[in-house]
Amino acid sequence: MIKGLVTILLILSGALLSGSEDRQSATRGDATCSSASQCAAIGNEALQRGRVTSAIRAFREQVGHAEDSHDTKEIVSAYDNISKAYLIAGDTFRSLAWTNLALRLASEDTDARKNLKEIETQQGQLPWPSNFSGVYVQYAGYTWWNSLCIRQTSKGKMQFQLSVYRMGSNWRSYGPASYGDVKGAASLDDHKEAVYQGDKDFPSCRIKMSFSQGSVTLGQDGDCGFGHGAIAEGAYQRITKTLGSSRDCRKENLP
Repeated sequence: MIKGLVTILLILSGALLSGSEDRQSATRGDATCSSASQCAAIGNEALQRGRVTSAIRAFREQVGHAEDSHDTKEIVSAYDNISKAYLIAGDTFRSLAWTNLALRLASEDTDARKNLKEIETQQGQLPWPSNFSGVYVQYAGYTWWNSLCIRQTSKGKMQFQLSVYRMGSNWRSYGPASYGDVKGAASLDDHKEAVYQGDKDFPSCRIKMSFSQGSVTLGQDGDCGFGHGAIAEGAYQRITKTLGSSRDCRKENLP
């Protein structure tokens, strides 16, 4: 009886240590691999062991190495891998963000098409809420995402937080080459459009937001105080139905 109890305790202890290790490996800044292929192997092994968090971290590093190589095939493979990991985690929104990137580079890629089919199966006929509160993302490169967080209140009023980046060749050492952010308020009109007109520091800044189901398109005019080359324009994909807090827009919570 005692021997059996000891065995059970050892198993539970090992499981707890494994879970702790998995969480630690997801937050450490040290590299786990030095090439796209090595990162892919580590990520796939982690998936086989059920360590999805560790797999996502390895596939993120795979993305960085692949994008450094400028090899389209390697890049698409990295996007497919991280999309697959998010699917296994049950996070179809973040999975879709990576799958869309893969399909943008290779519209007939087999793995991306497979992931997309699984995403559509899991999501079904997804009804978006009638308001636009949530997190929207646009890829900036090297696993960094521009983000727009919207909190819509009554009568079409909204608060927003926008962060944009420009990535450079020294991203591993210094992070983004330039960065910009803006917080403010805007009102939706009958055409599901909202316009932010700058503040006293950047009065010429004008950001137009055009919403549709599952996305928003931004247009930018004037000086919004962003760093050189960082711009807010283009389509942003919605990845949440609500906005819990400003923490939802932190890098570690984006795809």
